[in-house]
Amino acid sequence: MKEDHMKNGQLKAAYNVQLASASGFIIGENISHNPSDMYTLKPFLTNLLDKYPNKLNKIVADAGYENEENYVFLAEKGLDSYIKPSNYKKSKTRKYKKDMEFRKNLKYDEKQDKYTSPEGKEFIRCKDKHTKKKSGYISTTKIYRCFDWNTNGQKTKGIYISETFQKHREKSLKNIRPKEGIEERINRLIQTEGAFSKIKDGLSYNRFHHKGKANVISEINLLSISLNLNKLASKITKKDLEIIKYKAA
Repeated sequence: MKEDHMKNGQLKAAYNVQLASASGFIIGENISHNPSDMYTLKPFLTNLLDKYPNKLNKIVADAGYENEENYVFLAEKGLDSYIKPSNYKKSKTRKYKKDMEFRKNLKYDEKQDKYTSPEGKEFIRCKDKHTKKKSGYISTTKIYRCFDWNTNGQKTKGIYISETFQKHREKSLKNIRPKEGIEERINRLIQTEGAFSKIKDGLSYNRFHHKGKANVISEINLLSISLNLNKLASKITKKDLEIIKYKAA
């Protein structure tokens, strides 16, 4: 919405604009001053759940929406998470796989609250780290440390356990890996990103024409209605009223 001070023809963003789609149609819009997507999911979904009670069951989103608070919110609302983990690419590296293999080989002693490696090295729980987010949500990370590691010049070694986050991340990962999950991600990419492409490239609409959040919301609502009407008219003309669902090759 604002001209860059370098006068190079680029615009600075004033709002974080998000769209929700289903069956090829835009079913909701969200405008936020928060630049991070992870803090916009809850208010956006709260609004959608009010509009469509008992209609939503799967939430497909990209890695920018992943955090513990969002996972917990989805679980509380009974919504299946299809969020791509932010470390998805990193998880394919040799180093990451080696670290995960090390974690899997640790044995946990519930009574003493400690982990033991196959070599007999003990990781004692030292403290808990509590992180408070901007929204007020508090996440907890358990910190365990081995004080006689003495490997490759490293005297101590720590492991960090975020039980709630890891539990939900693994569940979401299991959802997106099978063919169904792949197709859900394909549909998110084609439908939602496609809607943005039509607005910015198809309509050459790369700048809002009004100021103020309320006016910008009205503007994006009108754009969504126009795209939906265009989609519906095309389907009626083609006599194709089936639900849009793209399949994996």
